[in-house]
Amino acid sequence: MSTDRIKVLCRVRPSKGEDAFAWSDRRVHCLAGKEKERSGFLFQKVITPDQGNNKAYNEVKDAVEGVLGGYNATVLAYGHTSAGKTHTMLGTPDEPGVILRSVDYLIDSKSTANITLKISYFEIYLERVFDLLSNDKRELDVTTATDGSTDVVIPGLTVHNISTLSEGIGLISRGQDNRRKARTNLNEHSSRSHTIFQIDIVRADPSGHTVKGQLRLVDLAGSENSKHAGTSGEAMREGANINKSLLALTNVIFSLASKSSHTPYRDAKLTRILQNSLGGNARTRIICCVSPSRQHMDETLQTLHFSDRARVVFNSVKVNEIDGTKTIPLETVSELLAVYQDEISSAHAREKELRSEFKASLHDVVRHMAKEHDAEAFLWCEADYVSQKVSRQSSEDACSAMRLQHERVERDRSKYLDTIRRLESENKKLRKENTLKTTRIDELAIVIQDFEEQTKLLNSEPVASSQRLEEQNQILTAQCISMQADLKTSLSGASLMDPCINALRNKLSGLKRVHSEMCNDMKLGEGVSGGPAATGKKQVKKIKIFEDAVQEAVSSSASVKENIATARQVTSSAKSVVRNPSPLKGPATPKGKLLLTPRSKAK
Repeated sequence: MSTDRIKVLCRVRPSKGEDAFAWSDRRVHCLAGKEKERSGFLFQKVITPDQGNNKAYNEVKDAVEGVLGGYNATVLAYGHTSAGKTHTMLGTPDEPGVILRSVDYLIDSKSTANITLKISYFEIYLERVFDLLSNDKRELDVTTATDGSTDVVIPGLTVHNISTLSEGIGLISRGQDNRRKARTNLNEHSSRSHTIFQIDIVRADPSGHTVKGQLRLVDLAGSENSKHAGTSGEAMREGANINKSLLALTNVIFSLASKSSHTPYRDAKLTRILQNSLGGNARTRIICCVSPSRQHMDETLQTLHFSDRARVVFNSVKVNEIDGTKTIPLETVSELLAVYQDEISSAHAREKELRSEFKASLHDVVRHMAKEHDAEAFLWCEADYVSQKVSRQSSEDACSAMRLQHERVERDRSKYLDTIRRLESENKKLRKENTLKTTRIDELAIVIQDFEEQTKLLNSEPVASSQRLEEQNQILTAQCISMQADLKTSLSGASLMDPCINALRNKLSGLKRVHSEMCNDMKLGEGVSGGPAATGKKQVKKIKIFEDAVQEAVSSSASVKENIATARQVTSSAKSVVRNPSPLKGPATPKGKLLLTPRSKAK
């Protein structure tokens, strides 16, 4: 017995879009994601998209040839849906796959050696095994061989002898027609089951030495995401079973790679059937089919991680020799089979008779024991009664303990319920307080908004009052200029009024000084307490002083009666200038006019 490492190959299918992977002769590199920093996934060989099925077959041909030497071999295609597994195993008429090329090689070997080829073809669908070469669609059982080995056999599986390539092609086509397929978003003919094409070989040398080998060519259904594949109903159920069996296969590989003490072969029908191929007596070759497209990046990474574990698994292989020095002719085997079948039928009939006799004897023994009150049976019954009594007492004790525990749990539960009610009550109070606070906050927000609006309004009123005073100031300035012109005219027209005019000039100078003081006060009034209202009062006071001065000037010029009319016009003009300004509040004074208070004429 020798060890043989599982040979893992990678086959890259042609890209359908932007690539997320790059490859070399023995490595595949990820170009994106967290695997980008990794040095790559190592394989025994990478089959590039421009290399066909012939290259894939040449890489596994050593295992196929070894079957003629008495070794078991398995070629397994693994990968996600639409990655090219079925194309690798079956191919097309123009480019045959691994299965047809293996059958062709073994048929050619018959011409140089005494070889017997037997073909079986079955599928694993929804964790049930069905024969693809039989019209009977009943489910088949999976059992362990009765010869003491760990081999797994499938009773009832049809076996077909072939001697020509056309016979092999016919069986392959027949099995593919019976295989379950469905249309998905990712594949027009998506495989919904795992298929195993099995070839049993018996080879006899001229010296009489006979060996046997078994070749299993496995086309696995691809793992799929129901969202990407667009499956639902029965198709989704099929996909779930496919993913479940592939997960079981991954767990077996992981267990073998980590050298675990237990390998879960029985988690799925697939792993149980392939038990010899995974860590057992077989030369195993795995072809991992991947897509470099970014669309299938996650599925491809899953396949690469699977291959990373599988390539460190070793199988223990040996030559399967058949005892005896001479090969039994096929006719003799047929005769022996007929004899064995007759003996088996007779044995079944004899078994039924013995069962009937046993039942009758058992009834007689029971009646005899009941009638004779056999002492031994009575003692046995008494011992059984005591045992049952002890068992009942222990059960009652256990029930009492469970009852006490239940009461304790109920008390704790009552405490917890009281605590929950108290917390809920406090929670309601807090929610109510929170609601009141929220309402108060809303009210304060409204008050703040009203305050801001009133502040804006108060800020705008002094500005409006200042504007009105400015307009009145402009009008007053214009009227003073007009008075100065009138005074000049009076001076030029009445030389006798010099003393009066000089007095008026002095008063005019005082008027200008008062006017400038009014302007200064108005400017200062905007930044002092009281604002425009205080400035207006000062203006009224100064205007009264000016009116008194004008009246004195008029009374001093009484001696010159011929010019009294002119003096009165000047005085009237002065009065119109120095009247009280309009109140700060209320409607604005019309532009160009002053609201003057009527006064009595000067004497």
